[in-house]
Amino acid sequence: MKKLTSVLLLTLFSAVVSASAGHEENKNLDATASTLHNTTRTIEVTMDDTMRFTPDVLNVKKGETVRLMINNIGQLKHELVIAEFKQHAKMMQNMPNMAHDEPNAVSLETNEMGEIMWTFNRSGKISFACLIPGHYEAGMSGTFNVK
Repeated sequence: MKKLTSVLLLTLFSAVVSASAGHEENKNLDATASTLHNTTRTIEVTMDDTMRFTPDVLNVKKGETVRLMINNIGQLKHELVIAEFKQHAKMMQNMPNMAHDEPNAVSLETNEMGEIMWTFNRSGKISFACLIPGHYEAGMSGTFNVK
C-alpha cells in the first residue's frame, strides 16, 4: 500500500514528465503524467514471470487520460516503464539496481500493485516494457496504439 500511495502522490503532483539524470530519452514521449480527476478510464495490466504483460497491446485515443492499474502476480520483481527505451535498456544492463521512481514508471515486488495515470498527446505507437535486466530481452514489452 505504501508503494501505491507513493505512486499516487507522485502522479498527483506531476503535471509533465521531467527527465532526470540518465532518463533523457523520455523527454520526447509527447505524453504527460496526469491526475486522477482527469482519467477517462482504468485499464488493468498484470505482469508475471513468463516475462509478459497482459494485455500487451492497449488501444487508447489521442488526448485520452488513462489510469493503469498494474499488478505483479509473479514471484520476481517487475516494472512497467512507458518510454522510448531501447537505449535505456542497455543502460539498465550496467546499472541493474537503478530504481524507477518517475511518473512514467512503476517497479513492483511480488503481489504488489501500483498505478500510472497518463495522458496520450499524440497519435502513433508508444512502447512500455520491464527494464529489469533480462526481462525486456525475454519479451516483456508492449505497445500503446494511440489513435
